Amino acid sequence: PERPDRPRDLELTDLAERSVRLTWIPGDDNNSPITDYIVQFEEDRFQPGMWHNHSRYPGSINSAILSLSPYVNYQFRVIAVNDVGSSLPSIPSERYQTNGARPEINPTGVQGVGTQKNNMEITWTPLNATQAYGPNLRYIVRWRRRDPRGSWYNETVRAPRHVVWNTPIYVPYEIKVQAENDFGRAPEPDTVIGYSGEDYPKAAPTDVRIRVLNSTAIALTWTRVHLDTIQGQLKEYRAYFWRDSSLLKNLWVSKKRQYVSFPGDRNRGIVSRLFPYSNYKLEMVVTNGRGDGPRSEVKEFPTPEGVPSSPRYLRIRQPNLESINLEWDQPEHPNGVLTGYNLRYQAFNGSKTGRTMVENFSPNQTRFTLQRTDPISRYRFFLRARTQVGEGETLVEESPALLNEGCPFCGGMRARSDLSTNGSSIWDIRAMANSNWANITWSHNYSAGTDFVVKYITSNKTEKSIPVKAQTPSSVQLANLTPGMMYKLWVFPIWSSPSEHSYITFTTSSAYTKNHVDIATQGWFIGLMCAIALLVLILLIVCFIKRSRGGKYPVRDNKDEHLNPEDKNVEDGSFDYSDEDNKPLPNSQTSLDGTIKQQESDDSLVDYGEGGEGQFNEDGSFIGQYTVKKDKEETEGNESSEATSPVNAIYSLA
Repeated sequence: PERPDRPRDLELTDLAERSVRLTWIPGDDNNSPITDYIVQFEEDRFQPGMWHNHSRYPGSINSAILSLSPYVNYQFRVIAVNDVGSSLPSIPSERYQTNGARPEINPTGVQGVGTQKNNMEITWTPLNATQAYGPNLRYIVRWRRRDPRGSWYNETVRAPRHVVWNTPIYVPYEIKVQAENDFGRAPEPDTVIGYSGEDYPKAAPTDVRIRVLNSTAIALTWTRVHLDTIQGQLKEYRAYFWRDSSLLKNLWVSKKRQYVSFPGDRNRGIVSRLFPYSNYKLEMVVTNGRGDGPRSEVKEFPTPEGVPSSPRYLRIRQPNLESINLEWDQPEHPNGVLTGYNLRYQAFNGSKTGRTMVENFSPNQTRFTLQRTDPISRYRFFLRARTQVGEGETLVEESPALLNEGCPFCGGMRARSDLSTNGSSIWDIRAMANSNWANITWSHNYSAGTDFVVKYITSNKTEKSIPVKAQTPSSVQLANLTPGMMYKLWVFPIWSSPSEHSYITFTTSSAYTKNHVDIATQGWFIGLMCAIALLVLILLIVCFIKRSRGGKYPVRDNKDEHLNPEDKNVEDGSFDYSDEDNKPLPNSQTSLDGTIKQQESDDSLVDYGEGGEGQFNEDGSFIGQYTVKKDKEETEGNESSEATSPVNAIYSLA
């Protein structure tokens, strides 16, 4: 489905003075039925080119009678609507001009207000294009003072505004605004009451009296001004007051002026939220739409003592695990003469709380040292100042957490402020980590005997703190850490709290676990090693068999030496080694590797290589040999791929 096509072929019929019939041909609905038609119009006199919605009709019709206004040059167009959206507007119809008539209604929103003390501005909402009903639309403005015997003044204007000058101060007027065009006037308009401009009041309240209710409030009474001196509409009486000084010596106070409003025509009220034990000044005025009138006579009054505000701060220091040092300042607003301080405190550990202890101090004492009975528990302190009237607001603070519990950042702002004032700091924090422990070291310039806290948090937000006694050098070992875990670590004095950004990070090393694979214990590796060992063993056996087996070995022709022609193997160029051939020579023995050695002689037949000199046997015969070095036999003489014989062929030459 899509938005429908635009309607077409608009036609105006049944033309009348105040109506016309509009007909159109629907466009294609594009598979979504048309639910509505919107008829719009445009006129070319007041707002040419601007289209306005005229009426809406069901999607089942394509013709409607339109109500018209006089003296409007109409042009219409139609928009089709289905569930998908609206079509493009149709091509506009031809124009239709209705006849003019006198206006049927008058302007609305008529009012008269003075913008200055000697004028009155009359304004209204003008008629629109379909309400003018004729050419030369104008407005007849009439006014007179609110007096049946007064005479009317009038002025004809085209703009929706008219200013009447030289009016008395704040006088009521009767006002009428009537529409008119070339065809006549609208019906008689209604009368509206307006007022000329206001001036400042001429009189001030008199006989102002003050009664103190308590240290922070007073009751006021006064004599009202006469109405003819207000010169406008009475809005309220105002009491302006300011704190002139404190009854305490050398205490600076703000003298900012404040006021309390008492709306309407009244003669009494209450001023509250004053500071105790102070000198105040007060004056009154009456106010109208123009502003304040003259001030009354200034009245002075003191406020009695009250209870003080809370002390400015309470600093908590824990230089070691045995004591806690407290220091505080006077209240910002003593509100009287201080008579002392009251301190209440109690130990707590989680949800368990100890007995409440009470200490009272003189007004000049602002320090206290508490000897701890439990180095693990924290303490909650309640400090109040007091005057003769009573105890003031309570300042509550808690000692910083030493271990991983409770509120680790309580008092943090004050602790950090103290750090910045005394100039002490920690630097060069280092961590040497193993898989489950880490050595932490740091440098500092705090006083000797200062204990520290090492706080660390894992990457999965597990937190722990360890108190460290004063020592030189400053160090601690963290145990039971998680291998392969990243840690954030802070080091700070035990009486302070960690700064959010002053941390270091370190990561413990990964530990060897059973999950790590030992290749020497894997089945595939053992199988591979066994296969390799078996293959080596087979090769050794084959080599041994090859070296031990007999056979025929080819012999190269030797032109320098002649063989016995009676040898039966000369023809095929080979010698047959039989068991008899392998028998040991007289007076020799066979070694385990198949070589023949001469008994009790260093001359071995295998020692004679190619080109070696001849030897003589015991009977004096020359022993020649055909021998080929092992490397030559492998490349030249042994073409049958058999192993080299352990004994070279030996022939005796006669």
